[in-house]
Amino acid sequence: MRPRKSAPASKPRRPALRVVVPYTAIHPLAEIALSRYAPKAERIFVGQTDHSYSELLTRLWAEGESVLIIEHDIQIRRGLVSEAARCKSLWCTWPYASAGWTDPLGNPLIYESLGCVKFSAELMRAEPDVLSVASAMSQGLPAGDWRRMDASIAPTLKQRGYEVHRHEPPVIHHHRYPSEGCACGNPDCGELTQGG
Repeated sequence: MRPRKSAPASKPRRPALRVVVPYTAIHPLAEIALSRYAPKAERIFVGQTDHSYSELLTRLWAEGESVLIIEHDIQIRRGLVSEAARCKSLWCTWPYASAGWTDPLGNPLIYESLGCVKFSAELMRAEPDVLSVASAMSQGLPAGDWRRMDASIAPTLKQRGYEVHRHEPPVIHHHRYPSEGCACGNPDCGELTQGG
């Protein structure tokens, strides 16, 4: 009788879509939504320097796995993560309001930001240098500063012929602006809390 061979131990598999929450402080309503609708999301602290966020994005791009980024002040809704996983588009965003901002047509929603965005593995393979190019742009701030990554990545992709796939309905943005208050429009919206 021949001894039976055991199956090789398998590595734990990651889901087809990695969900990452870059944070300095997660808004309480964003955390509640994450706990309910994306309980396995990786919360990654990016408050070390003004370049920590671009360094994380560069690392995620280099790893080449499809990724859904949900920023720390974004309240997602039920079904958003599975919607992102099912969507075959290379680059997807979920719009959100930004207090005191409108586009040239008067639309108060931001569509090409990093607040809630999916980048596919296929896009990363096709355009491996996008993050190094975007991180090198300064736009009035030091290159790689977190405040300009969305304004660097989107134009870089568009210059290369990509268009963002816009999902609806919008997510809720809980960024507090000094003069306008919270972007969600609720004057009683909770303050950011540390941790994740």
